[in-house]
This record gives sequence, C-alpha cells and structure tokens, in this order.
Amino acid sequence: MEHEIALALPANTHDALRQWLNHLPHTQYERSTRLLNVYLDTAHHDLKRLKAALRLRFDTERSCWIQTLKTAGVLVDGIHVRQEWENVLQHAMPEAQTIPTLECEAFPDEARALIEPMMGTLRPAFHTDFTRAIYQYAHGDNAFELAFDDGLIRSAHPSNGATTPILELEIEYTSGDMATMRQLALDAQTQLNATPQTVSKAARGYALLA
Repeated sequence: MEHEIALALPANTHDALRQWLNHLPHTQYERSTRLLNVYLDTAHHDLKRLKAALRLRFDTERSCWIQTLKTAGVLVDGIHVRQEWENVLQHAMPEAQTIPTLECEAFPDEARALIEPMMGTLRPAFHTDFTRAIYQYAHGDNAFELAFDDGLIRSAHPSNGATTPILELEIEYTSGDMATMRQLALDAQTQLNATPQTVSKAARGYALLA
C-alpha cells in the first residue's frame, strides 16, 4: 500500500522549495533524476474504467525501466492511500528511446489478473516527463521520502498536442507516525503557498484525452 501526500506548488517556487528542503531538520538530499513515463491503456480506456493506472518509467539516473500498476485508492485525512505494484524490468534495454514489453510474470497474481486480459490491446495513452529531486526525512521511527517534481504531461497521440504542467511536492510514507507526515505537509503549505493536489498525474493525463 502506498501512502502519500501531494502538494501543488505555485510557479517560480523552485528556489524557495530547495531552501525549505535544505533547511528542513532531519532531511537530507539523496539524488536527482529525469523520469520519462508512458502510461498504457486500451483504445477504450479499460484500465481507466477500472480506476487503475499502468505505467512504464525510465529512470535516467539509474538507467533502468520500471513497471508500475496502481489502483485509484482513497483520500484519508489528506493522505492518498492506494495499492501499488512495482518492478524493475529485468529484460529491458537500458535506454529511454525503446519502450519495453511488460513483464507480467513479475506482478503478483492480483495485479496480473487485472492486466493480462488486455495485454494484446495496450498502447501508449499519455506521457508524464519530469525531473525529480529526492530528499529523505529520518527522525526516530519516522521516515518519509520528499520528491520535488517539475515537468509536463502530454498526450501520446500525434494529433493531440495538449499538455499540462507538473510542479508539485510528494511526501511518501515509509515508516513512523503519519501525523508527523501531515505536519510536514502543513509546513510546506505555509512556507511555500502550496495547496493539496487531489488529482493524480494519471487523472490529469486522461483529462488531456477527453
């Protein structure tokens, strides 16, 4: 299960955000990378109808492809809670230009049962490409990942040039007290004029196709 708080950031907040993160107690910078993502679905958007999202991601810093399946989940006290299955693709070429084939056998039975009937009809629906700066918060039993995403969502269809920006902070639970994670999010809202991002990247991608 994934537990995450997403915050939308105002434009031109890059310097303020980095200053806030670099001075946040118990927080250390980990790495930055460029994440190139393609979301797959059928022509009739059957995964969307099932409130699921299937993504292939190329992590440029690690030179690997990752497959991820997520459910829609629920919003509980400001925290997005959803099922997530993720695997590094073992047989994919370590290059961004070639979109690999899904490795369904790597998913557990529940996830595999969802996508196997669609395998022959899946195709790119939209892309979410962004840079991500990753920080780790660790204090006592509390551990959270903070990720600053800056980029663009765009349609995968040549005839549809629609785009929408990505500028947000994600705080993902690893362990500890979720009340502490909520307090971090409240601090970010106060210091950065951030607002809760209640619409996922996948949902915003599908909105471009409407």
